[in-house]
Amino acid sequence: MKQSLKIILVIMTLNACSNQERDKNTIDQSEIETVSNFTISDLVENHKSTELPEPFDIVQIESTKGLSFTSGVLSREDHKEYCDNSESGIFGRYYLIDQNSKLKHPVVGTIDIYKSEKKSNWLASDTNQKVWKIHLKSNVISVWDSIHVGLSRNKVIQFGQSNNGLCIKKGDFYYSCDFNNFLVVYNFKNDTLTELTVKRNCEKEKN
Repeated sequence: MKQSLKIILVIMTLNACSNQERDKNTIDQSEIETVSNFTISDLVENHKSTELPEPFDIVQIESTKGLSFTSGVLSREDHKEYCDNSESGIFGRYYLIDQNSKLKHPVVGTIDIYKSEKKSNWLASDTNQKVWKIHLKSNVISVWDSIHVGLSRNKVIQFGQSNNGLCIKKGDFYYSCDFNNFLVVYNFKNDTLTELTVKRNCEKEKN
């Protein structure tokens, strides 16, 4: 139900923007990314069937060139926004380290996971890990084998459109796409992707 309301609100925003003149206190129509040949009903119907595969296979983390990592168990405060049952499993976080970075603190991203076994330790090779959130500030890994820091804005937009995402642009720096089971938030500088966050939609997990 929450997901349906979210879709309706986005569509209402799209419709309202098409009938408004530019105003400094409202979102400009140009800030909403749509496919020009689609009607409102097309967007709703296509989005209903949208569901992306898992963004990243954790098993690959050990074999990714130039990447090392540490990990730890998340506190209840850190995982309260996620939907899985913490009584029967644990939430953990991988800290991604760019081995080629010249920074003093080369942690360039994190991956939050859920593991269905109640253990304080686990292996990256364990296959029962579910990704809940990925935050990246470097191109050490890609999500969906194609989206990574350093990518052009056009490539990101093409990915959103080809996967029937409901995407919103706000200014020159912020862009987000809802793919039903995942939400992706992008940050740009000079039309180049500098940071991204992938988050599993809790509402989808409950349906």
